[in-house]
Amino acid sequence: MKPASADAARALEADDPAVKAGRLKIEVVSYRSPANWFSFAPIPAEINMRQFVFGYLKAGPKAASGEALPPTIQEGHLANMWAMRESGALVAGGPIVNGGDRAGVVIFALDSVDKARALLEQDPGVQAGLFGIELYPWYAADHILKGK
Repeated sequence: MKPASADAARALEADDPAVKAGRLKIEVVSYRSPANWFSFAPIPAEINMRQFVFGYLKAGPKAASGEALPPTIQEGHLANMWAMRESGALVAGGPIVNGGDRAGVVIFALDSVDKARALLEQDPGVQAGLFGIELYPWYAADHILKGK
């Protein structure tokens, strides 16, 4: 979605039948990502579902509130994120705006949370205790994300 504001996103989602029935809850999180990382493709007439992994990088046990990552950790973190993107595993990712203890969003084109966790555990920020990992299986229409 590319709504004009978080309130506009909530309004769009509030019309969802599953939300109205109380089966789903709305939580809007704004994050920054390169423009070409997360774009929707045309949805085919017959929709097959597939698993992705959705998650957050959260403030880890050694994170200092409001402080930037040390430069070497930041460089290593960005290199790791880009390497996962180049390999095709990472579909989208970026820092969260005003997310509290949630520092960033990650979406993987992988079929298990364990595979995504193994990749994130190689991140210098995770290894240094500056990020924690929170991951969930996510099912979406196959090919809804360009190239995936």
